Amino acid sequence: MMTTHPRFGPMRGKSAVGPWLAEISLDSWLDAFLADNAPERGYAYLMRQAADTGLYDVVRRWGQTGNPAPTDAATVLLLLPSDMLAEIGRRTGLRRDEVVARLVEELPVAVRQHTVGKRFNRFGHAGCAGEDPMRR
Repeated sequence: MMTTHPRFGPMRGKSAVGPWLAEISLDSWLDAFLADNAPERGYAYLMRQAADTGLYDVVRRWGQTGNPAPTDAATVLLLLPSDMLAEIGRRTGLRRDEVVARLVEELPVAVRQHTVGKRFNRFGHAGCAGEDPMRR
């Protein structure tokens, strides 16, 4: 039986458009970070970091597991840019170790949600975005 993962922080103020720095809650930060296309942001950056640090299979498994298990603090520190952790701390008022402790649980879930969103198009099927599988 799958349980819903508790999200950290309120969903207030999540902007539809704008850089990841505009986000307020940790889940919002991660959603915006993974969706970003900047050179040192986004899902592609995370996967490059994972490959460079020998964690590629771990991060890939998060995206393929229905309810990914929390990771450890060392993994979070290796994968996420230190400026992002510092900015989250400044904006939320949390200490760096508190931010990392929350990201230990939140990062695998965010990766799972991001990969599921990329894998399925608006028709609920894998394939090209916007492709209607019934029109083949």
